[in-house]
Amino acid sequence: MTKEDKELVKYMEKVKVLIETAKNDKTNKLKILSKILNIKKDLSKLSFKNQCSEITKILKKRKSSSPIIKELLDNSGLNSRQTCEVFLNVMHDLIFNKKNPKKAPIEITQERYYFLIQKNKTSKLTKKENTELHKALNIKYCYCIQKLYSRNKFNRLILGINKYDKGFPYAVCMSSIYKKRNIKPPKNASRTCRKKYFWYNTD
Repeated sequence: MTKEDKELVKYMEKVKVLIETAKNDKTNKLKILSKILNIKKDLSKLSFKNQCSEITKILKKRKSSSPIIKELLDNSGLNSRQTCEVFLNVMHDLIFNKKNPKKAPIEITQERYYFLIQKNKTSKLTKKENTELHKALNIKYCYCIQKLYSRNKFNRLILGINKYDKGFPYAVCMSSIYKKRNIKPPKNASRTCRKKYFWYNTD
């Protein structure tokens, strides 16, 4: 095999990886959008054209209550497939700002986190373990608030749904992160989120 052939094979492998990444990225965006739009059908079993058809049906229903969707559908000059792709990307970038992590960026492994959660239920944590757990819980709590605020903002400004998704973010996140585990939250837990984490933004 010549040097040029080896270079071509190596480049082709890179292309294949990028193609799979792009496919998965689109699939994940569709899953998220389906959940937000409350689409009951499993879109993964449909062609992209039919997936777009299902999404467009929902968008048309929201058109009267959302100036942004009206603009997208009426004045963009895009065909249905392009409209669908644009909405997927806009939706994803609005909910998941590029500077934001995709998951709560705790500084310990998930295995360590679950170990500390379980140990806390049955026995007393060491001082180091207690510090690790509460730091991870605080990150998860702030991340939860950030995620719900972004979701609610999208619902309100894009979909014209002027109500909280699942409830008021602070209360929902306090319950899911601390109260359901019978762990006492730190005083004024949410007030330090903006100071501690560069990715936290509820504006």
